[in-house]
Amino acid sequence: MRNILTAAVCALVLPVTACSIDIHHGYWVNHADLPVYPDARPVASDDAPEANVSFTGSFAETYVVPRTFESDDTPERILEFYRKILRVSGAVVECRGTINVRRRRGVETLVCLARPSSPTVQLAGGVDGKHSVVVVTPRGPAAQFTVLDVHTSG
Repeated sequence: MRNILTAAVCALVLPVTACSIDIHHGYWVNHADLPVYPDARPVASDDAPEANVSFTGSFAETYVVPRTFESDDTPERILEFYRKILRVSGAVVECRGTINVRRRRGVETLVCLARPSSPTVQLAGGVDGKHSVVVVTPRGPAAQFTVLDVHTSG
């Protein structure tokens, strides 16, 4: 896997709303939070399905660690696998659209900004500062999916 560090900066119109997102490949992949779905095969990051995660609020640092895979299993089987894992940490947000990490008064919440026509389903869960997002896209009867570990600090 290539060893790439890409940095992106996003800012919204609100005066207190800004975030910096670092996307890590390479070293950080070995420090990921979620397990890989059984028998999944790695996919080059250039062929990854689009993950839609946005941030609202004031964040000092945001690290996103993406890992992309494919499987011959159906999207629903992959989603069920990750629903069970994410439920251990609390509530799971399921979304066809964009997952938004909102920070207000130091508390982070995960919200779905719905786009019902999207073929991609995202699951998100976790606690303040440490979230996991799984993006599952159908590829015929099989699926391609990206697992994102999102670490934030205020």
